[in-house]
Amino acid sequence: MTGVRERENDSLPALTAGMRQLILRGEHLRHVLARQLRLGASDLSALGHLDSDGPLTPRELATRMDITSGSITALLDRLERDGLLSRANNPSDRRSLIISITPTGQDTVRWVYEQFETAMHGALAAIGDLSRDRLAEILTVLADAMDAPPTFKRPLHAPTPARTGTAVKRKA
Repeated sequence: MTGVRERENDSLPALTAGMRQLILRGEHLRHVLARQLRLGASDLSALGHLDSDGPLTPRELATRMDITSGSITALLDRLERDGLLSRANNPSDRRSLIISITPTGQDTVRWVYEQFETAMHGALAAIGDLSRDRLAEILTVLADAMDAPPTFKRPLHAPTPARTGTAVKRKA
């Protein structure tokens, strides 16, 4: 049994390297598609969240995207101006808004997903012996693992965040 576990551990770096490449290349494709639509990559991300998660408050969307309230306001202004989303008063909280994707926004997201599917079509055909249903299950399990990462230790050579608002005194 030890031999099986050792082989699994030996293949783990290759599997995670493959996942990293898939993520990086998927992000690159998202940027390319966003440019074709004359949108930002974060704009597409917001539309994807609104399409899959339903109407959201600005705070909920900002939390999902891990961006500030100032950034979400500018993003929402752009997407509303382009007719991709709409804002309405929140019936359960009069201090808040509800953001919804418009039919034009849904068409945009659908087009993006079609481009991803086209990119994957040939690759999936080449896999052969692994069923698409099983691969979908595996990808879902891996994606779920990204939602609850382990507690991370600070890297040894991580950059130190710059302090804002502090003056540096120099000797004359």
